[in-house]
Amino acid sequence: ELVLRPEGTAGVLKAFLSDASLQNSLATNSGRFWYFGPMFRHEHPQKGRLRQFYQIGLENIGYSSPIIDAEGISLCHSILTRIGLSEEDFDLQINCLGSEGTRKQYSEALVAYFAKERDCLSEISK
Repeated sequence: ELVLRPEGTAGVLKAFLSDASLQNSLATNSGRFWYFGPMFRHEHPQKGRLRQFYQIGLENIGYSSPIIDAEGISLCHSILTRIGLSEEDFDLQINCLGSEGTRKQYSEALVAYFAKERDCLSEISK
């Protein structure tokens, strides 16, 4: 069978979980993994989105401090400027999934909203 990568995170975590020696080496340390390459979407792409795209990703396993997030954001900024882009050429947008409690509240509100609008949604969106 042929499988096309939908994104990079799952492959990194699968490799980590299937390699006992890697898990043992990280028992006392944390791990940083990165990837870059073509990824593929299966669903119908939205306007401006292609089925094939390139993604660069950074996965940090075993870190609990938010400082690691700041480091990743700084790394992204450095990469973009080092390849010659000026700060006017890109937007660095930061998203937060919130806490466990706020994620649950948001999910419930989102489900309630779209339940009322279900008839207006396309079959793909349902």
